[in-house]
Amino acid sequence: MVGIGGTARRNTDYLMPGAKPYHDFLIGQLVPYVESNYRANPAKRMLSSLSNGGVFTLIAFFSESAVGKFIFQYFFSSDPPVKGASAPLDPLESQMYTSSSTREIPVTLLLGFAVVNVGGPEITAMHDKIAARNYQGLKLSVKGCEGGHTPMDLPSFQDIVARFID
Repeated sequence: MVGIGGTARRNTDYLMPGAKPYHDFLIGQLVPYVESNYRANPAKRMLSSLSNGGVFTLIAFFSESAVGKFIFQYFFSSDPPVKGASAPLDPLESQMYTSSSTREIPVTLLLGFAVVNVGGPEITAMHDKIAARNYQGLKLSVKGCEGGHTPMDLPSFQDIVARFID
């Protein structure tokens, strides 16, 4: 597991337009560095993040799916504020749909939300929209998690790892 600390740039690196260069940094520099210096399994890479980071995880998922080149096999978007981010997310999802109609999306997308927060309906609606597209090969799940916005992060992450990664 690799954790990237700090939140000072979360509104720059995790949201558009900064999410694109941040994703390029992850896949072009950080992932190769980690895998050349530490024991890692490239077949089980997960991108997971909370809040605006959860928006970034969705941006990465849509971007990788649109081009059909998957650096991550698991995407866990934890309590993303999708209502405020829907403007940049909708065109990315539409682009993914247009470009991937004839090929598989062999990854897992998990959407989590804090049951005590107001974002659950928007996250569930996003899940339902993606599910209605019937993407070939995509494993899709949504789950309401106990606790508030920040307290739900660690327990939900532990649950996701236990259920989806052996």
